[in-house]
Amino acid sequence: MRSRFTLSLFTTGLCLASLAQAQLTIASNLTGTFVDISATGTPLSLTDDGSAVIATTIGNALLPAGVAVVGSNGAVRFQGFSTYLGYINETLPSTAAFNGEQTLMPFWDDVNTQSGLAGEIYWQETNGMLIVQWENVEFYASAGLGTARFQLQVPSTGTTWARFLYTDIMQVRPDGGGSATIGYQAGGYGNDVEFSVDTPGAVMDGSVLSLVGNYTPPPPLPALSIVDTLPGTWIDISGSGTPLSLFDDDEVDIVTTVGNSVFAAGIARVGSNGGVRFAGTGTELGYTNDAIPSPAAFGPSDQVLLPFWDDINTGGGVAGEIYWQETGGKLIIQWQDVEFFSSGGLGTARFQVQVNASGNPPAQFLYQDIEQARPDQGASATIGVQGGTVTESFQWSFDTFGAVANGDVLTVTTGPIGVGSNYCTANANSTGQPGRISGAGSGSVSANGLTLNAADLPVNSFGFFLTSATQAITPNPGGSQGILCLGGQIGRYVGPGQIKNAGAQGTFSLLINLTQIPTPSGFISAMAGQTRSFQTWYRDAVNGVATSNFTNGLAVTFSQ
Repeated sequence: MRSRFTLSLFTTGLCLASLAQAQLTIASNLTGTFVDISATGTPLSLTDDGSAVIATTIGNALLPAGVAVVGSNGAVRFQGFSTYLGYINETLPSTAAFNGEQTLMPFWDDVNTQSGLAGEIYWQETNGMLIVQWENVEFYASAGLGTARFQLQVPSTGTTWARFLYTDIMQVRPDGGGSATIGYQAGGYGNDVEFSVDTPGAVMDGSVLSLVGNYTPPPPLPALSIVDTLPGTWIDISGSGTPLSLFDDDEVDIVTTVGNSVFAAGIARVGSNGGVRFAGTGTELGYTNDAIPSPAAFGPSDQVLLPFWDDINTGGGVAGEIYWQETGGKLIIQWQDVEFFSSGGLGTARFQVQVNASGNPPAQFLYQDIEQARPDQGASATIGVQGGTVTESFQWSFDTFGAVANGDVLTVTTGPIGVGSNYCTANANSTGQPGRISGAGSGSVSANGLTLNAADLPVNSFGFFLTSATQAITPNPGGSQGILCLGGQIGRYVGPGQIKNAGAQGTFSLLINLTQIPTPSGFISAMAGQTRSFQTWYRDAVNGVATSNFTNGLAVTFSQ
């Protein structure tokens, strides 16, 4: 028996008057109904200390729809990246519980269903609720000492964010929470609420706990964009910079006096695999690139410039070199003729990052030799900015051949570069916010560098851009939850690579070709002086029912 004891809120008879405070709390005096899904739900059949990723269309402003992770040991992670829930429960917050990320904990204990042979865990969406149910589950090395039956509910509407319901929790081993943690781990979303830790009788058969209280979502992070339409100058530092002589999958800290409001001066960490961390505490840039944000890129909450994240190996400086230098008000980090792991003879790469001391743009990526067989113009690389807690992330490309070419300059900018103006008000989607569209790059026909950005979309939702020469206001077309802001002949960007997924950040972008604007009757070219309007259509769900929605509109008047 563990010795620690934490006074639990169930002894206080918490009343609804506390809801006026700007705090989340767990109330034990609200009603709820156990909805048995053991005959209708999807079994997860988890192994000991196992977890399963589920994709739910039901959520609310605190616990959004999207990807969630069910841990066999009695908890569900919502916003975050970790997939491991430890078997030893702790006080909150705890890195043993999905690395401290946002987690509902109806009964965090050492549960072991033995892949469904000793009880089962089910999940289902029903009646506007996400339900995860632990059905007659056993505990590790506790055969014959009793089982437990409980569930969590996440409603899509109402004033309750989540409920924990218990129908069989008083047998010898569960002991009403005698060796369990019950509560809410905020992970940055509100405040932690610890109902009980290792408290016998904290919950009983028939208990209902409700996560309630005021919660205001954090303001959105500053927008960030990458465009390839602005000039930049390669500054070769291979003859003057400091060599880092990194080995395979190696990193080193540098101390720079150059920085700006986005990428601060101070300690930066250079990863041999083609990235530089600014804000954050992660130490390693993995050799397997990933879509961003990624735990493998120093850490999902770290701010990282990724000019070419790939499996680079300079072998301590004998297979290419990485240099850094401060010159002319810039911090420059240069990968000079670097080789790749187990790719001798297949070509090298030469590229650099420039971070400016002031002004916009805050950073640029420049490429001088990126077309040899192994780098292959980004075919196995991630290029972009992982914003961490500083800005939004922006992924230029992921394993995309032709993403960059020799001579290319990618410019990291704070926010869209003033292309177009918004019109038409969008309806809110399942995130509680309306989706939005913006333009970045250039509205010049000759430059042909207009990028459309969609943001504040449901995570992992699919969508595409629309365009027309005519504006209109049509509510709920075809049963959609949104407002169509286009009229007349509407074209759709649904060609190869143009249907997008919003990913974990709820965003996607498309660099459009102004010589191939889609219309119902074929492609046309943009003309200087012409105004065209754009909008984003995307999938969504309301109370578990699939539907669609639209962003607001964007009008762009093209110049020569």
